Amino acid sequence: MHISESGFVIPTFEQDQGKHYLTESAFAEAILDLTCQVHEWQDRNGLEITRIGNAPRGSMETVSRLSQALGFHGSSVFQHALNFRDAEGNIRFDYDDGMPISTSDSAVQEATAELVEGQVVLWPDDLSHTGWTEFVAKSVLTKLGAKAVVSCNIFYNEGDNQTGVPPDIYWQKTDRWVVFPWERFEEFGVALNAARNQGATEEELSQLKQNFLKATQV
Repeated sequence: MHISESGFVIPTFEQDQGKHYLTESAFAEAILDLTCQVHEWQDRNGLEITRIGNAPRGSMETVSRLSQALGFHGSSVFQHALNFRDAEGNIRFDYDDGMPISTSDSAVQEATAELVEGQVVLWPDDLSHTGWTEFVAKSVLTKLGAKAVVSCNIFYNEGDNQTGVPPDIYWQKTDRWVVFPWERFEEFGVALNAARNQGATEEELSQLKQNFLKATQV
C-alpha cells in the first residue's frame, strides 16, 4: 500500500495467503486439460457430448472457453437456472428411486425434454464445493430424458463435498477459497472508483493500473 502526494492510498492488490489465486495462464492450462479429459471420457464411455449446459452464475468464462475448445457453438450451449433452496437457504429435496429431485417448480427454468432428451450433456462449473449444484443438475436433466450428464469442474473441494459424489471430470483438488482471474477485476473497479472520488491524479491512476497488472499477472 502506498500513500500518494494527494493523500490517495494506492492499493497494491496483495493476495490473501489463505486463498488460491488462479492466474490467466493457469486458467488456460486448466481449460486445455479439461478439454483433453472430456475427449478421454468420450472414448472410454463410447458416448459423444452433444450439449453443454450450466447455471447462469460465475462459470460463464469457464463454459465459454471450454465450449470453444470442444467446438460447440450456438444452440448446443444452454443455461438453466438451478433453484433448489428455500427462502431460508435450505436444500429442498424429494426422493424418487433413491435420486434427490428438486422440489422447486423452477428447478431448471429453461429446461425442456425437447432440448435434452437423448442428449449427452456436459455440465461445467468453476468449482465443485458442496457438490449440490452438479448433483441437482444431473437429477433434473436425467429426469427430463438426458442420456447422460457429465459434471466437469476446474476445482474440486473434496473436504466440503456433502453428496459423496465427486465430479466426473476435474482439474485439481483444493481446500481453499478460489479467486478466479475475472473476479479480481471487481477489486480494480472498486479501487478505481475510490481513486476518482478522492481526486487522484492521472499519474496515480496509471500507478493503480500498473499495480493491478503486476499483482494479477495479466
